[in-house]
This record gives sequence, C-alpha cells and structure tokens, in this order.
Amino acid sequence: MPGYRIVFGFLTDAVAYELRSTDPAADGPYLDIQLPDATPSGEHFTAMDPQHAEVHARADGSVPWPVLYWFLGKVMSIGDLSGLRGPAQPLPARQVWIHDGRRYTVGSYTLSEDDGGGNSIEVVPGESLTVHGTCWIPWPVFRRFLEAVERSRSKP
Repeated sequence: MPGYRIVFGFLTDAVAYELRSTDPAADGPYLDIQLPDATPSGEHFTAMDPQHAEVHARADGSVPWPVLYWFLGKVMSIGDLSGLRGPAQPLPARQVWIHDGRRYTVGSYTLSEDDGGGNSIEVVPGESLTVHGTCWIPWPVFRRFLEAVERSRSKP
C-alpha cells in the first residue's frame, strides 16, 4: 500500500504487527496489534488465542480507511488473528461493552476505554480511523467495533 508498510517483530513476550507511514515526517498515528506468546520462556513463539491480542493505538492522527483494511487483511491472513468472528450489531448511540472486566464506551462511530481519560478511536466510515491519545483495546473489542461500523454503513 503506497505510503504505508507493515513492520513485524518479536517483543519479549509477544509478536507485534505495526502499521507505519513511509513518510519520515509523519507523526502518527501508530497502530499495532500485539499477540502474546503462550510460552514466553520457550525457544519458539507459540501464539495465544486471538482473544488475548490487543490493539495499541497512539499519537493523534488519521489512517485512511483503505489502508486500515489493507493492514487488517494482511495481519489476519497470517492466521494468528483469524479465529474471531462474533455477532456484530449496528452501533447504538452510546453503549458500554465489558471485556475481561474492563469497560469500553462505544458510540455511533467512537470507541474508548471507559476510564475518563478521554483517549479514543473515532471512525468516519469509508474514509478514516482517527486516534485521540493512547488506547489499548483488546482485539475482540476492536474487531467487533469495526464489524459493527461496517454493518451500520450497509444498513438500508
């Protein structure tokens, strides 16, 4: 995808897939997906189930919608994150989702940790994903949110 690349790397206890701009002057946003290692002290990486992965979004800025879906398609085609699909309902005006005891506020096209910090992800369907601050969002919550956005877009 012109203007962007995917950087793959191993961390101490996870593998990370990061979307980066190829423009050295770009200051964000940065979007990466980290999948924990089920055996961090082992010799080989063993991916945990996708429900343990997290999306790390940081630095104010926007990612074009086609670039976001190119990135997600590439990462999911690797196989480590392809196992999750759940029911995605059209997004309500405001709702709280709970995942592993953490709360997330979901609006028509916004997703944020329900911690009062003001960090959020906002989408303009078909155009862009914008990051405000820094968010750690579990992969199942992030994916459910994007699927619900897509479903809302396709409603007659």
